[in-house]
Amino acid sequence: MSDKLYSTFSGKADGNFAGRTFAKISGYMAASREALKEAGAEIKGQGSYLLPEGQEDAIIAKLDTLTVQDQAQAMKDRTPVAADAAAKLNIGDKFDFGGTVGEAPIVGIGNAFTPKGTSAHDDRLEAGKEQVYVYNANAPKSAMPKPELTEEEKAAKAEARAASVAKRDETRVPVIEGSKTKNDTVTVDGEEVAITELGQAWEMDADSVETLKARFPDTDFKVGDKVQFAKFEAPEKVAEPEM
Repeated sequence: MSDKLYSTFSGKADGNFAGRTFAKISGYMAASREALKEAGAEIKGQGSYLLPEGQEDAIIAKLDTLTVQDQAQAMKDRTPVAADAAAKLNIGDKFDFGGTVGEAPIVGIGNAFTPKGTSAHDDRLEAGKEQVYVYNANAPKSAMPKPELTEEEKAAKAEARAASVAKRDETRVPVIEGSKTKNDTVTVDGEEVAITELGQAWEMDADSVETLKARFPDTDFKVGDKVQFAKFEAPEKVAEPEM
């Protein structure tokens, strides 16, 4: 197993995947990612995959080769540039990528980052200096320019977001953090319903107090309260008897 470009680890002894093998790869490793998916590995976090039982050795042997190929491809597709120099570049500009690529049009410009130390993935990076990846091929979505939306498109997206929130609000209600546990009940439209899940808590500010009050008129939270959503299954509607 390569200890440089990817890693493997075992599931926690007291967890659901005790003794199972996981592999963790980097985001640029497209061929490795496809091989893991084809082998039936399950993604269990950013870059982390649970390997199918009985296939671990074969998959790891493939990763030994594929991660090196992915690295070689990435070195051709992108080059690190000092952040201040990258700020003067634009997509479509011709840029000297060096090596076998030479001069080519820029198809993507990434976000600035500062490496803490040397990287096994790219020995061209300079530790402690703010840099940006400039791409000539296979640029990730985050490195591509975001298209400008028309006013109609913005309105449609806002309407869709509002509809999505309203749909989720049909099966959840905000409560003070810690005031309810799973299987407790909450009253919704005069009916007691059992809580199936509790969401992550957040602290209320003036805007969220006003917004939440508009969505849930029966609630009365104040600034500083820590609130979480109590989720429940929608009660079945009883058909009205025909007259």
